[in-house]
Formats: sequence, C-alpha cells, structure tokens
Amino acid sequence: MDVVAPEIRRRSLIVTRKELSTDEHGWTQIFIFFLIRVYPCSSVDNSSFFFVFLRVFREKFIAMNILMNGEYAIEYRRNPRVSNEKLNELFGAAWENHTHFEFLPVLAKSLGYVCAFHMQKLVGFVFMATDGAQHAFILDTTVHPDYRRRGIGVQIVKEAVEIADQAGVDWVHVDFDPHLQTFYDKCGFRHTPAGVIKLIIDN
Repeated sequence: MDVVAPEIRRRSLIVTRKELSTDEHGWTQIFIFFLIRVYPCSSVDNSSFFFVFLRVFREKFIAMNILMNGEYAIEYRRNPRVSNEKLNELFGAAWENHTHFEFLPVLAKSLGYVCAFHMQKLVGFVFMATDGAQHAFILDTTVHPDYRRRGIGVQIVKEAVEIADQAGVDWVHVDFDPHLQTFYDKCGFRHTPAGVIKLIIDN
C-alpha cells in the first residue's frame, strides 16, 4: 500500500451560487436600461451623470467578478507540500495550549492528509493514520476559527475518507468528544461504542 498519494487539488466556494450570480441584483439590466432610457433623456449634465453611474457599475461588476474568479474560493489539496510553520500557525490559532510540533515526520508515515487553503493561507487540515491494511484513522481535524461553520471541516474529512477508499481501506475510524457527534454525522460516520486508554497524564 502506498503511504502518501500524489497531491490532488479541488476547489469549492464559501459562498453560494446564488450569491455568485452577476444578475442577482440586476446590475447588467440596470446598466442597459440606463443606456437606453435614462441617459438620452436626462436633463442633468449627461457626461458627468454617465461617468458617476459607470463608476458605480464598474465597482459592483468588479466585486462580483472577484467572487466568480475565486478570491473567496477554498482550495482543497490532498498531500500538498506544507511547512511545519504553516501547520503550527493553524494549530496555534485553532487549539488552546498548542505547543510547537514537528508534523512532517508524522505526515511522511501517514496514509494521507488534506489541507484547505484560502488565497494560499492554510485554513483547514486533517490527516489519516493506518494499520497498513484494513483500517484508517481520522486525526487532528482542524479549521481556523475565522473559517468555521462554512463546511470546510466536513469537506476535508470527506476528502480524507476518499483517500482511504482509494487506498483499499475497509474501515475508517474517528474518536471525538460528544459535542462533535453532529459534525461527524454530517461527515458520514455511524456512532459505535469504543474504548480508549490515555497513557500520558496532563500536568
């Protein structure tokens, strides 16, 4: 079984298709109406009125064009090049009492991992451990606090499950605190009894 598959990228949006529609607020229709009906009949200084309207239209069009071209897109990458610095920065923002950790040696031995990026900023992460045969384990599901409740966590977990499926794994496991039950239900997990022993006692 290959340990880490080649990098795979996917894109999604943190806004809806309706929000992305350039016609949602009718800017194109308004502009055409202005050119045909209002501008020729205006009693004010036509040139100045026209350029003020054109500037407002241009700003709205640029704003919608930015959305359409992905400034607000979240890019999901499987097994990308990612630094310890970026991972520790994400974990420091997301987890209280996080201390510096060397992620790369762990990732090198993993089944695979998924990163979510917003404009090259790492905003989500999850990785999978494996027994090398039938079982894989979801670990360290993390989303930056500024990007939560946008479906990023669910998507990175689903991407990780796809990695396991493509690797021929039979079972994907995850351990979580009770308040995360709804989240992992959305990810497709079925609740089952399990046991765990903590070997390191916190100070």
